[in-house]
Amino acid sequence: MTSDRWLAALDARLAQQLQFLLVADRLKSVLRGSRIADGSRRENTAEHSWHLALFSLGLREWAVGEFEAAISPDAKFAKALDRLQPILLNHAVGGGTWTDYAVDVAQERGLTRRIAEGAPALWDAAEAVFADAIACGWLRPAVAAAVS
Repeated sequence: MTSDRWLAALDARLAQQLQFLLVADRLKSVLRGSRIADGSRRENTAEHSWHLALFSLGLREWAVGEFEAAISPDAKFAKALDRLQPILLNHAVGGGTWTDYAVDVAQERGLTRRIAEGAPALWDAAEAVFADAIACGWLRPAVAAAVS
């Protein structure tokens, strides 16, 4: 069971871009002719794309440190993408690790709030996903703090 209601709350272009990224997940099921380095099987298109991304990082000595530090605007944006991707996949599969580990929205926001620093519009999209996931029962609402 999936829901795409959260997309309606977004800018149309952003909604299309996020839908594209979710469709890109299908690359995992497209096999290529090349074998992986140990020769045991053919790689899929998602693995190939991932490996090319690693090439770009690995062959630019400064990129990994910059990404981890998330200081430059480009690094903050890259970090935002890194945090947004699992949000979209958890939603696409009806909760994913949110339901596996009984995650509440406050926990998820704590892990992903850096999205807002690198791409405020993507944080708005994440918030729309969170709201829909809560409505669908895949992400727990924030647990209220106990009052003493």
